[in-house]
Order: sequence, then structure tokens, then C-alpha cells
Amino acid sequence: VAPYIRLHIHHECQQFVMGELVPPLHRAHKRSRDIIQPLLKLRRLVADWGPTSAEPQDDYIKYSRQDGKVEAKHIVRVVGPSPTQLQLMRTMVRAMYDARNQTKRGIFSKKDLEKEDLVLMEDFYN
Repeated sequence: VAPYIRLHIHHECQQFVMGELVPPLHRAHKRSRDIIQPLLKLRRLVADWGPTSAEPQDDYIKYSRQDGKVEAKHIVRVVGPSPTQLQLMRTMVRAMYDARNQTKRGIFSKKDLEKEDLVLMEDFYN
């Protein structure tokens, strides 16, 4: 059973950082928001691009809402993120969606992420 759990955790993490973060990254880039750097750091922390491919530099720039949901194309592995990676990822995601961090003077403001992005991050965190 453990290999299936690790496989599922790997897939969920990769789908989140390679697929579901693309629309928020696109909007942050388009609107020149400061949250783009933490989103890219989160992506670099967890994304498994594989041994032969490099991180695409412009996939979120070329994204369009008409593209719909982005499916992550990743290598199927039976290895989840390390405990440190998982804890850092959860901490970064929580810092982005938590209402206590979204003030006008804090790191992130309410304008940085849309409501659907906050829901997406909260769902992933929980």
C-alpha cells in the first residue's frame, strides 16, 4: 500500500506546482505583482522536471484562460517529497492563502491572489 500512497502524493504535489500554479503565476506576471517570486520559489522547491528536461521559463507567460486547466506532465515516480520539502511547501502555501498574512503592509496583499487562487491553495494545504 505504501508505494501507492507515495505515488499519489508525488502526483498531487506535481499537479499542484506544475499545473494548478500556472494560472496564478500568469496573473502575477501579467499584473507585475510581488507574489510571483514566492510562487516561483515554491515551484522550484517541489517540481520534478525529470533528469532530461529543464524547468520551462515561459509556460506560465504563454498560458491563457482559454487553455483551461493545465495537466502536469511529469515522470511517474513512487517517491514523494522529502519531509523537509513537504513541510516547506505547506508553510509557503499557508503563508500565501492565510488571511492573517494578507494585509496592506505584509508580504502579500489581497490584490496579489484572486479568491479562486486562495481556495486552490487552501484545498491543497488541507
